Amino acid sequence: MQSAEIREGGAPGRGWSLSHSDRHALLLRARPGQACGVDLECRRPRPVARLAEWIASPEEQEWLLTLDEPEQLKAFYRLWTLKEALVKAMGLAFPGGMRQSTLTFDHHGAPRLAVTAAGTWQARVFEWDTWTAAVVWEGAGAAELSWAAGPNSTLPAMVCTIRASTSPPDSAAVTLSDRR
Repeated sequence: MQSAEIREGGAPGRGWSLSHSDRHALLLRARPGQACGVDLECRRPRPVARLAEWIASPEEQEWLLTLDEPEQLKAFYRLWTLKEALVKAMGLAFPGGMRQSTLTFDHHGAPRLAVTAAGTWQARVFEWDTWTAAVVWEGAGAAELSWAAGPNSTLPAMVCTIRASTSPPDSAAVTLSDRR
């Protein structure tokens, strides 16, 4: 946080968001006052069906159970990281706020996370080896995401500018929409 010039007195979710897992951390910076959220998870075997009851709608739970085990775990972590990043960006309670968004699919099969909050939200999911990360930010404009890999890190060093209409390499675009 010091190297990113973020003062602890600033409100997480507004201008910055922090996530950590298995001795790694990601810090997302946005424009001052812009809502944003990030979540990082090291994928490991988990009781997907039981955890999905916490965070997923009945339709999402049913969808997860239709997938074979390796894809089910990846899909679960994509869903979890997206929802947790959104909870951070919107300042919702954890884990209850994770059920305030629902994954749906458009006619091309692309994922769409419908949210209860008004406004325009953007999101991206990144995956490497055993890692999944999601970033969410408010507004239709670009966001810059950067992180540095430490000496023992298995995450790649990365700096990219994310725009609403494009996807950086090694990411999946996810559209967030207002479902009020």
